[in-house]
Amino acid sequence: MTTTIEKPVALPTKTREQNIEEQVLKSLGTVPGYLRMKIIPLFDDNFRVNVFVVVNHMESRIVDDIRILYSFFITADKAGNIMASSPKLR
Repeated sequence: MTTTIEKPVALPTKTREQNIEEQVLKSLGTVPGYLRMKIIPLFDDNFRVNVFVVVNHMESRIVDDIRILYSFFITADKAGNIMASSPKLR
């Protein structure tokens, strides 16, 4: 009888961008009309983070507007921990 030892399966780790997104959303709290966040790598450890929302107009509009409600210039370490932000996160 042979015994097979199963190796533990490594869980996928969060990416740098996922960690940044999680911290920004936690800092902002509930964002009415939240659609998505775009994290754009700029240079070194610096990112532009834009938070998009859907602006619901009166029923007279066929298509709602999508706007950037918040925009941040963020410096993050290799793990995605935010070191600095302009404007400052709450």
